[in-house]
Amino acid sequence: MPRPDKSIISTSWKYPSRGLKLNFDGSSNYFAKAGGAGGVFCDANGFWVKGYSARINVNSPLEAELSLFCGLQIAKDMDIFLSLWSPQMKHDDRSQNKLADKLAKEGRKLNLNKIFVL
Repeated sequence: MPRPDKSIISTSWKYPSRGLKLNFDGSSNYFAKAGGAGGVFCDANGFWVKGYSARINVNSPLEAELSLFCGLQIAKDMDIFLSLWSPQMKHDDRSQNKLADKLAKEGRKLNLNKIFVL
């Protein structure tokens, strides 16, 4: 019987080739109907540009993932929205998105409908 391939898969965070990268995540607590949104903008050198954390009203984990819209609003307010002219979306494993995950979980502790921009 053949053995399964045991390839090594890299799970490290990758810098954007140019412009900014927005890593975002959502967090939800089904019973409390509370959710959190979190995200961080990093530049092509991997440096933190701006981050956010917010509490949002959600009914499902899928709705919590809509934290992307908080990030897009911040990008618009920072006048960097135009630098997102050809955005790419891809799913990152939680191990590559730890900071956004932490900001989203912290967002559940904030006052409802307030966005804390860092």
